[in-house]
Amino acid sequence: MSHIISPEERAIEWRETSAQRGEARERRLHYLAVHMLEELRSEFDLYGGYEDEFVESLLVLDAHDELFDHEMMTVYQFVGTDEDSGGRLLALVAGRLGSIADAESAASDVRVRAATLAEMWRERVLSVADEPYLSVAQVAARYGVTPQAVYKWIQKGRIRAEETPGGSYRLPTGQFRTSRTTLESRARTRRRLVERASTSKPLTDDEIAETIREARHEQDGL
Repeated sequence: MSHIISPEERAIEWRETSAQRGEARERRLHYLAVHMLEELRSEFDLYGGYEDEFVESLLVLDAHDELFDHEMMTVYQFVGTDEDSGGRLLALVAGRLGSIADAESAASDVRVRAATLAEMWRERVLSVADEPYLSVAQVAARYGVTPQAVYKWIQKGRIRAEETPGGSYRLPTGQFRTSRTTLESRARTRRRLVERASTSKPLTDDEIAETIREARHEQDGL
């Protein structure tokens, strides 16, 4: 396949990929993942060791019908062209993986892996935080939700936001709890999930639910 450049070309490739099945779909998904990662590498320092994880992330999302919809396609279309578009894409992937990790209908090993991948991408988004303001993507990553959820919080007046000339939002950092506490809590939770998953004894649904709630408890403070 040739390199996709314009938003229109990306939309066409997205729709064609969603129409495929079996090995052809997986090959196209791999291509899409690599292209997305190329757009995200420099902003989030995703060099070396991230390609397999990003491909896996898209495959997990696709397997749970969390990938091919209008919201994801629109964000992908404009990555690298719109302000904060890269952050929105990575935060959206993380947020949807987090939803899979919370889903009782998913297998335990899938939930553990989804939680681990979600935290990986959230940490990358948070690593470029620009005090004293945060972007929508950074707030989404911090609270383990999708960017769309943050836009709803803004519209409902639950959080303060300043609109930029480019149409994006800057959210004053002072209204949020310290991100360091959140990051450390999530890091401990991720280690616990990974350590348990690497043993012969599988995680129970109750254990998964407990660790996910612990990692995301600060969301309730908004």
